[in-house]
Amino acid sequence: ILTIILVFLLKSYSTDPVTLKAAEDLKPPFSSAQIKAEQSTTVTLTLNNLLVDDKPVIRIEQGVVGEGDTSSNGFLVDPLFQALQESVDHQKRVASFNSSAEFTGIITVISDRHVPFKLLSQVMYTAGQAQFSKFKFMVVKGGQG
Repeated sequence: ILTIILVFLLKSYSTDPVTLKAAEDLKPPFSSAQIKAEQSTTVTLTLNNLLVDDKPVIRIEQGVVGEGDTSSNGFLVDPLFQALQESVDHQKRVASFNSSAEFTGIITVISDRHVPFKLLSQVMYTAGQAQFSKFKFMVVKGGQG
């Protein structure tokens, strides 16, 4: 029994800090970038959903956030700001107990290639207001294959 459990745990262990779950409405852009991903908070954008660390934050309609969910002239997405602020607070709490897990201010954006630039800029502005200052964008390695 222990051997079976060990095999299962080894198969489920992932060394990649960012994992992409298959979704019908998420098709990241292609790139020839060679930089490895780092462990960070992830924001996933599709035309219909916005997630933080794989937890749904807000439902959007065809890449547009409703006016009731925004402030600061439409740039700050309030539910996203709350979720990101909770993530920052959690990371800083962990850093207070573990000096090797300091808050770096890095956020990874996983975006569908058809997401409008306005939505992307709203997400980046909101993340900046929540103390994230370094952005990394996830892309699919390789050409148009």
